[in-house]
Amino acid sequence: MATAPRSQIILTFDGSLSPQNSVSLRTLSYTIPHFQRAIDKTVYFSQIGEIRKFTALPADLHGVADLYIDHLETGSLRIPFLSNLLSGVPQLYADFMSQPYEQSAFETVIPSNALAADLENRKTNVQLDNVESLTQEELIAAEGDRKRAYAQTAVLKDMSQALSVVRATPGALLSVGVNSDQGFNNFEFDQQRAARFGRIVGTQRLAEPAMYVGRITGLERQKASGRFQFAAKFLSRVTGQENKLLVDDYNDALRIHPHNLSNQDIVIWASPISLLDSFDPVRGDIVFVDFANPS
Repeated sequence: MATAPRSQIILTFDGSLSPQNSVSLRTLSYTIPHFQRAIDKTVYFSQIGEIRKFTALPADLHGVADLYIDHLETGSLRIPFLSNLLSGVPQLYADFMSQPYEQSAFETVIPSNALAADLENRKTNVQLDNVESLTQEELIAAEGDRKRAYAQTAVLKDMSQALSVVRATPGALLSVGVNSDQGFNNFEFDQQRAARFGRIVGTQRLAEPAMYVGRITGLERQKASGRFQFAAKFLSRVTGQENKLLVDDYNDALRIHPHNLSNQDIVIWASPISLLDSFDPVRGDIVFVDFANPS
């Protein structure tokens, strides 16, 4: 297993995150764990070729993903990390970051009700039979190159969480420097750019609906702050694994309730929740649209 020559990644805390060239443990706790997880997922994808919801890096790969703090540098607080990252991982991480980082240089307008509009559209199309007859099995079979896109969204999700302290702190600056075989990449975020980056990588949309076969193994009301009023556990007949099935409102929950904890399979239309036009067709969250066989 080839490793890069002590690939160095540098986190630089500046502005209000680094008063008197120091940084609080609270700030470090908000950033470094998420950053390590982003690296873990990049390593996992480089070795396994896919990432699923709840994926965790196996222990035997920790040695080629772990970041070690080298000597701290003064000025702003710079934390160089030495590592034995697998060859190609630093550049893969930089590739994942590059496009949304470039987009974050400009103001991004995203409708606040995008999910609601998507769901209304999906429901109308299903009722009018204006949808492609697509199954979950076919979604998985056709996944192909989209596995890389989903891996990218998983890495970017952790990076967005690492930047939460920058979004919440006026005057904050945080940069990530990455040395790779192809050169040095630097991603620098102030409060505004971190906010734009978060909107770009974190805005959820609904993909086109597909038919899912399986059983409802639980149904409950969600917290009042959630976009969807109810959530169910959907045990897929195709994968043998559970998906979180989000349910829009009380009326849809009433339709689903008779099937809760039943031993009989049902067939539903559901739309995968997507980020950057990608989703996990095996374990990803889905949104109830309608019954494939009306009930």
